[in-house]
Amino acid sequence: MVNLPNGLLIKVASDLDMKSLRSLALVSKQMEIFAQDQLWSAILELVFGPHWNEGAKDARHAFQPKGLTNLKELHFNAQVFDWSWCELPSLQVLDIDRGCSLEDSDLPEDVTSSIGTLTREMCASELGLEYSEKTSKFLSRLSPLKGLEIWFSDTKITQASRDSNRQYNPTIEVPRYTWDLLLDRFVKEQLAGLTDTLKDLTLSLSDNGCESLHYGEYLDDSNYSSFTKLRRLEIPHKWFTGRMIELLVEEAGVILPASLEELVITHFIEQTTNIWDILDGISFAHSRRGGFPKLQKITLDPTGHPLTKSYFRDIVTNLQKLSIEVEALLENLNSD
Repeated sequence: MVNLPNGLLIKVASDLDMKSLRSLALVSKQMEIFAQDQLWSAILELVFGPHWNEGAKDARHAFQPKGLTNLKELHFNAQVFDWSWCELPSLQVLDIDRGCSLEDSDLPEDVTSSIGTLTREMCASELGLEYSEKTSKFLSRLSPLKGLEIWFSDTKITQASRDSNRQYNPTIEVPRYTWDLLLDRFVKEQLAGLTDTLKDLTLSLSDNGCESLHYGEYLDDSNYSSFTKLRRLEIPHKWFTGRMIELLVEEAGVILPASLEELVITHFIEQTTNIWDILDGISFAHSRRGGFPKLQKITLDPTGHPLTKSYFRDIVTNLQKLSIEVEALLENLNSD
């Protein structure tokens, strides 16, 4: 994508391809303000028609959501996100950058949106209770939402840092001793309105290169069984099993939905034995109780970290016997 005025990123069907837009963006940075206005006005006229900015004095500040009727994908990078963007009739994909707060608008309960896929970067501080009602209300209005991807960060972003090319300074916003409760609350409270519609859920640690990823160790596990339509779940290891030393084999059938087709576990920690209990539990539930009838694939650490524990081979073999594909690196297995 490419930076457009006001931090708006646009992807629409037009005569301009992404390579051309990137070139235009680079050229515009070297132009005077007046010339920039003329350039972007010409681009937007090509995309949205000759009357897109009637009455506007400045093309860089003339965006009105009501005029973007053909917009299908929006990447929003600003301090405040207003719900009116969600009411664009053709909008299907929405990406909200970190540091962008949701506008707390008093909207009717029946207001909905056509958005089917949402990606959002969130500072870990937004897991707190003061954000819970605002986020849950926002997500509950996205009734057609099928895919949700959330990247958690410990980096707070200001408008000044957003507009510069410098790396953001990481700041821990939440006391670590409270974090073990926050992820479970987030899933149960802020995502509560999506339990009957969501098909793809990804929770991940931001990988922008300036993160202190240790904070992820302080977020405990949660229960995902309430997502009755969920087909794909991707989560970090510790957010899946928590910090418990041992888990009962039967717990796998409690924390995962029966509708699941694919499970992806990132940031895998092989030395933590509770993951094997969960995988054994999946195998047990599938073979003995008819659980997880749709499960087709399990991926462990898609970054390619090799697994070295020899007992893992038996677990993989048991799952494969149940026609469940397991994707993981198994070379150089050593005896325990």
